[in-house]
Amino acid sequence: MQPQNPNQFDFIINPQQPQRRSVKGFGGGMVKRIVVVGGGLVLLLIIFVVVKGLLTPTTNLPSIANLVARQQELIFITSQQNNTRDLSIETQSAVITTNLALQSEQKALLSYLSSQGFKVGPKDIGAYSTVSTTAKLKQAKEVSTYEPTLKEILQSRLDAYQTALAQTYDKTTGTIGRELLKNTYASSILLNKQLAKR
Repeated sequence: MQPQNPNQFDFIINPQQPQRRSVKGFGGGMVKRIVVVGGGLVLLLIIFVVVKGLLTPTTNLPSIANLVARQQELIFITSQQNNTRDLSIETQSAVITTNLALQSEQKALLSYLSSQGFKVGPKDIGAYSTVSTTAKLKQAKEVSTYEPTLKEILQSRLDAYQTALAQTYDKTTGTIGRELLKNTYASSILLNKQLAKR
């Protein structure tokens, strides 16, 4: 009896090549490689975007610099009132408190901007002109309406400042920046309340 396979050792001499498995529906190698490489690139892009978002939170730095300019305007107005005797004790106290609080908050915002690599120059800080305000206060002093005029000006500027704070807070995503703006906003509410007292 002769075996059906003439050479018993054919499996050693001519081993069977393993069959290539292909992804169902894709057939051969080139299409499969393109799909794998494309999928890998998309995955890398997603990972890059997520990591970048975590490491560099976006902050609305120009708006924060604008807040510094608004603070400077209020600091200027309140610093001009320290030696006047035309104010009640309550208003003098509110003016001095506003001045000191804003100076402190301005230093904190400038420090934050500096830590973020954002430079604020003297022109940026002095963006809001106080010429018309100074003239208005001078005229009010001449007609004996100085205190109500000063309070009206400060309250309108504080209201604008609070609005700018809220808008900047909404656009800021960094935790440190948001916390700083939140505290500054809370302080501005207290300053406005103190100024509104009769």
